[in-house]
Amino acid sequence: MQAVASNSPPADYYEVSDNNLLSQPVVRNVAQILAAAPQDILDIGCGTGAFGTLLTESQNYTGIDLKITPTPIPFKCQARLLEHDACNALPFAAESFDTIVSFWCMEHLPAPQNTLNECVRVLKPGGWLFFVFPNYDNPTRRCPSWWVSHSSDDSIATAFQRFALTDLSTQLVRRLTYLLRQSAKQVYLDIFQSRSLFEINPDPAHRRLNWSRDRDAIHIASARSVMRYLQGFGLTAVPAELREEIYKKARYWMFDRNPEQVLWMEKAQ
Repeated sequence: MQAVASNSPPADYYEVSDNNLLSQPVVRNVAQILAAAPQDILDIGCGTGAFGTLLTESQNYTGIDLKITPTPIPFKCQARLLEHDACNALPFAAESFDTIVSFWCMEHLPAPQNTLNECVRVLKPGGWLFFVFPNYDNPTRRCPSWWVSHSSDDSIATAFQRFALTDLSTQLVRRLTYLLRQSAKQVYLDIFQSRSLFEINPDPAHRRLNWSRDRDAIHIASARSVMRYLQGFGLTAVPAELREEIYKKARYWMFDRNPEQVLWMEKAQ
C-alpha cells in the first residue's frame, strides 16, 4: 500500500460522517439521557458538530476538533465549534463542563492520556463522561470491512491467517485463547502499573480515506484501558443498569452483540 500524501478528507466525507453519526442508536440514546437537564456539554473530536443538533434549547454545546466543517443541520441549542489540538491542552477553565462526550475519537489519538488528563480537569465535580469506542476488547467480532479499512496489507494477511475460522471447535479455541489473553493482560497491568495502559498499533493506516498514515492512532484507546486510566483519578463507572439504556435498539448483528463499547463514568463530587 502506498502512503497517501494528503491530510484532507474527501469532499463528501463530512456529509457521510453526519449521516453515520446521527443514525447510530447509541449516539441518539446518549442525547436522550442528557436531555433531562440544562447543562454545558463538550464534544471532543466533534467532526461537524452533528451531535449538537440532537440537543435541546436549554443546553450549551461546545464542539472541538483539529479541523471542522460545520454541519448544515440547524442547532436547537446554543452551539460553538472550535478548531484546536485537543491532545495538548483544552482552551477551557477547570471545571467548565457538566458532560464530556467523544464518539469514535479516542482510538485515533496518538497520546490519549493527554486528552484524558484534560477531560478530568475541565469536567465539573459530579459530571459525566460518555466515550464510544470500536469493540477492540473482542476483535474477532468486528465487521471485516471495518478491519480492512484500518489495517495495512501485512496486518490483513496476518488477520486472515489468524481469524479464518472454519468450524465450531476452532471458534471455541479462539474464544478461550482470547479470554486467557485478556486475563493475562489484566495481571500484567496490575503488576506493572507504570506501563502504558493503551494498546500499540505499530503500523497505523486508513485505507478508505484520503489521509496520510499518521492520522490513525499509535496508542489505541479502548473502553477497558480508558476506564482503568480514569479510575486512577477517582472517576467511577455508572451502574450497569443505567449503561444498558445506551444500548437500547443498538443490536446490529446477531453475531456482533455490541459492535461498539460505551464508557459512561462519573467524577466524584
